[in-house]
Amino acid sequence: MKITEENVRKLIREELLALFEQDEAKPKSIDQLEFKSDDRVEYERWAKSNGHVSPEVQSTLVSYFLNQGLENSHDLHEKLCDELGLNHESVMAAMEKKLVKEQDPETEESARELDLATVAEAINQISKL
Repeated sequence: MKITEENVRKLIREELLALFEQDEAKPKSIDQLEFKSDDRVEYERWAKSNGHVSPEVQSTLVSYFLNQGLENSHDLHEKLCDELGLNHESVMAAMEKKLVKEQDPETEESARELDLATVAEAINQISKL
């Protein structure tokens, strides 16, 4: 059997079409699509512009809330935690640790007393030497 130039071209064309059909990306199903809220898009934009490596890190989210003055936006806290797969309670605990505590006079007075007690003890130890 003799193969003509036309037969070779036809075989090449068929093989190329078969290869192109294999390489075509199949469209994603609705379950594979990831939808991001406007709040998450804004948060990820902030994280990137502030040099954070990953927005999916709890400390980054806490920094965002504090930096943007969103300490009391609990609905937003829950929403972003859900979208990022973070535990809302642990994010709130981390944020509480970073918040500056207002000192009340009793706490301040007891801190002074403790400092005086520490100083008195240190003086006693020095005088024993």
